[in-house]
Amino acid sequence: MKKIIFEKMNGLYFSLLMLVIILTGVAVYGLFKPLPEGVSYEGSLHDIDDARFYYDVTYETEDGEWVYEQQIFDEVIEVIDRAENYLLLDLFLFNDFHDREEDMPELSRRVTDAVLKKKDENPEMNVIFITDEFNTGYGSHRSPHLDELEEAGVHTIISDLTPLRDSKPIYSSIYRTFFQWFGRGDRGWLPHPLSEGAPSITARSYLKMLNLKANHRKVVVSDKEAFITSANPHDGSAYYSNIGFRVTGSVIEDVWEAEKAVASFSSEDDLPFPGSEDFLYEERAAEINGADEGLKAKHLTESSIKDHLMEQIENAGSGDRITIGAYYLAEDSTMDAIVDASFRDVEIRVVLDPNSYSFNQETQGLPNRPAARELKERSEGRVQIRWYHIDEDQYHSKIMVFENDQEITMIGGSSNFTRRNMDDFNLDASIMIQAPLSSDLAAEVNSYFERLWTNEDGIFTLHLDEYEDDLGFWKPTTYRLQQWFYLTTY
Repeated sequence: MKKIIFEKMNGLYFSLLMLVIILTGVAVYGLFKPLPEGVSYEGSLHDIDDARFYYDVTYETEDGEWVYEQQIFDEVIEVIDRAENYLLLDLFLFNDFHDREEDMPELSRRVTDAVLKKKDENPEMNVIFITDEFNTGYGSHRSPHLDELEEAGVHTIISDLTPLRDSKPIYSSIYRTFFQWFGRGDRGWLPHPLSEGAPSITARSYLKMLNLKANHRKVVVSDKEAFITSANPHDGSAYYSNIGFRVTGSVIEDVWEAEKAVASFSSEDDLPFPGSEDFLYEERAAEINGADEGLKAKHLTESSIKDHLMEQIENAGSGDRITIGAYYLAEDSTMDAIVDASFRDVEIRVVLDPNSYSFNQETQGLPNRPAARELKERSEGRVQIRWYHIDEDQYHSKIMVFENDQEITMIGGSSNFTRRNMDDFNLDASIMIQAPLSSDLAAEVNSYFERLWTNEDGIFTLHLDEYEDDLGFWKPTTYRLQQWFYLTTY
């Protein structure tokens, strides 16, 4: 009898050991597997004809009124309208789901209508629309906006993120071993995470969503110009504060090339991408006749964004300045480099979202609140930090600016400054622009940050101490444990 029990126990231990080995193998492979060709793209540094800076800001007046200044999607619509023969949109959140009590700007409708208008004017126009599975509840429901576009002849693509690495290896090993094989189903019964009024989603779709992969890019590119932004055409995000850059010149060829990679591993269709003879950026440059000279730009995606940020931070020296505007700032090597730069007498100013809300739901202030404390303590107060003043919205910008006595370099776009966004787990896109310090572009960017930092004509930012009291023990501890065990949601 004892022998039988012993053999059963040995069998159980062996089965558990084999399960651990299998899960560990799946986790390690998912964390380090080869990337699809074209991911982590680094374009060439191009001389460009024109670059413009745009922003949305939400702020409170001294009288307690909330003001919404919005530029980004007005210009996105113009970029769509100016396109002639080729247009591609790669946009993360593209829906009208929200639970806000007030009426929200219909950003998803505006973008849809602008594209439909172009197709109606030019039925032969080549239009590609790439987006994330989130907009279809990971396969649980249809997207009315995408259906309209498809009916009009737009090539719509739901990004296939399976080839990307897994940012949550512990969860992903379980998901990939046991659940991914069952598909997603199309009869949702669980509430949508964005809105009670949104279509329900299936349990299998929830399991896939918890794997936390995203095509997080926000790119609009035509045969004439490109717009790279941190803003989503999502109605519920309409009042978020964001930034964007419009560029024209040969750099847009690299933007198209980076998008071709996503299309190639997400769709088997023969898609209409422009050849070198199809670009019209010289025509667009003649229309603009921009005043700035000496502008250069480079298109970056995924970990190449981090590589260039690190290079800029590490090259900053005494008397230089780094200015950061971030929804999330939590990537360890970036934080280390910022602290090191502060001890080289680099002036560093940081505007952070307090991470009080995500999708209009209250959150715990992670990662920015403990990250801000770390920056303050490790730099011995050298890194200056202010919180963006929010209502129920977000300071959703993702931009770093580097200045010396002659030149300004800006890197901005969709990428948060986190491991998920900068270490090849999500798809992200940013643009790096270099300009003389005397340029109009430099003045525009510096004026934007000065307005936020000094509360020039409204209440934009608050003192760091505003959120210091509620950190306690558990928030910094949770933040560190999440980082160590790859359990972050950011």
